[in-house]
Amino acid sequence: YKMYMQGIHYRGRQTFESDLKSLQCFNAALAIAPDFINPNFYIVELNSFFADAGILSSAEAAHTCGEATSRAMQKDPDNAWSQLTAGINAFYFEWNIEKANHHLERAITLNPNLSMAYLFLSRCRLVMQRKDEIDELLQKAYHLDPMGGMTLGAAGEISFLAGKFELAIEYCNEALAI
Repeated sequence: YKMYMQGIHYRGRQTFESDLKSLQCFNAALAIAPDFINPNFYIVELNSFFADAGILSSAEAAHTCGEATSRAMQKDPDNAWSQLTAGINAFYFEWNIEKANHHLERAITLNPNLSMAYLFLSRCRLVMQRKDEIDELLQKAYHLDPMGGMTLGAAGEISFLAGKFELAIEYCNEALAI
């Protein structure tokens, strides 16, 4: 758990070097406690980001994320973190938006306090052209994690992509202030 929390700490810094450290921490946490599901989410989230940023090939990231998703779903498919992990994998690597939406909704049903599920569901809804549903999801994520730089940054990005520029500026300014 300590390695997992260190990973979250490093991920929150949002630099390339700290992201690499966080990934090491999450992998170490799984090596120590293979039944711990939560690190699998961060492995998928980070590798998705690395592939999106061109740091890692899509094929390599898809392989790593597929393994992490399988691990999480095999351990406990009724765990919100497993569903969140499966949703992100379906979104980024399977390009199955309906499947991603299903997993992300299920994650929220299982744990309505999982802020990251609201963020990723809002991104999914953006791609589904359901922009009218985004604001409520982002507000819920913000309510659950008002100090989260990743939460605020993602909310700003998603709002921007949805054409909600004033809201995007508000989220981004708050993220920068923190």
